[in-house]
Amino acid sequence: MNLSINTDKNNYNSYKNTNEFEYNTTSILQEIPFMRKRDLIKKLRTQFKKTRGYSVENIQKKLYEMQGAGILLVIKYEFLQNYGIKDDDKRSTYVTLRRTEERASHLDTAINKLQSNNPIKQKMALKEIENYEKHYALNPKQLDILVSILETDDSDLLDHVLRIIYNYVEYKKI
Repeated sequence: MNLSINTDKNNYNSYKNTNEFEYNTTSILQEIPFMRKRDLIKKLRTQFKKTRGYSVENIQKKLYEMQGAGILLVIKYEFLQNYGIKDDDKRSTYVTLRRTEERASHLDTAINKLQSNNPIKQKMALKEIENYEKHYALNPKQLDILVSILETDDSDLLDHVLRIIYNYVEYKKI
């Protein structure tokens, strides 16, 4: 009797099933870094409606587990302004990836360089922003600072800023 068990395949399937929710959630939050919790739940339910384990209760439980594991950061109404999020509903709660917070502080440093009068520092900061474009979306506060640069006389700098803003409007739908 030959009992061949493909343990690599079994381990992969087990890993895939346990981390599929985390992967799907992370993918959504990389596109839109700060999302209202109820909107995230709705998007997950809509996008994966034919997949098991995407009931509201399961999603909330898994989001709570991801928060406990340090993957997600849940932002309550009192702290929304710290992230440049404007929401009048005092019951609102937003979700983001923990690493998004780290990237935000790094990009805040780059964006602060945009406000200097040194064109080289400004162009390097814009290059840094473009490098993070696939893995991070600027928050409204950061975008406001970027838009304020449009008043410059430097055509190269202006082209660069316009290209970044265009990508946010066209592809990220912000």
